[in-house]
Amino acid sequence: MRLPIQHLRGARDRGKPLRHAGCAAHGKRGFLYELVTHPLLVSSVVGLAWNAAGLPLPGFADQTLTLLAITALPAGLLSVGAAMRIEPGQGPIAAHAWWLTVKLLAVPAVAWGLILLFGFGGVQAKVLLLCAALPTASNAYILAVRMTGDGRAVATQITIGTVISMLTIPLWLAVPI
Repeated sequence: MRLPIQHLRGARDRGKPLRHAGCAAHGKRGFLYELVTHPLLVSSVVGLAWNAAGLPLPGFADQTLTLLAITALPAGLLSVGAAMRIEPGQGPIAAHAWWLTVKLLAVPAVAWGLILLFGFGGVQAKVLLLCAALPTASNAYILAVRMTGDGRAVATQITIGTVISMLTIPLWLAVPI
């Protein structure tokens, strides 16, 4: 949810009228169209629906998707790695500090509270806490660039968040559950 809001705010700040704010660099169809036709989101929804329906994958499709999956992660990491940088002018420092605080401290704190509230324990609780404590995902950069957001600011957010999470993740995993 944060990415679309930041995208619209960034478009407004760059002087684009909001009716064109969500347009990808290659089209003028609008933010919602780009969002619902984005391959990352469509494939996630289709995969979840397929899995929920309990349908088996045909052998050739399973092999093809496995080969694609093997190459997708390194390609995504290379894209983000090439864009990783910490430079001045990559968005307001206060905004980065705010979102890093929310992502690396507030979200895991809420997850910890929910773990305690619902009585989760063991590996289940640690996995939930770990997922909540992870930094911003690299696909946020890909979405930002595709939808003409501020890719450099997102890359900075991912870079700084990844470095800081090297300290915060072990701390979150050490909290008593």
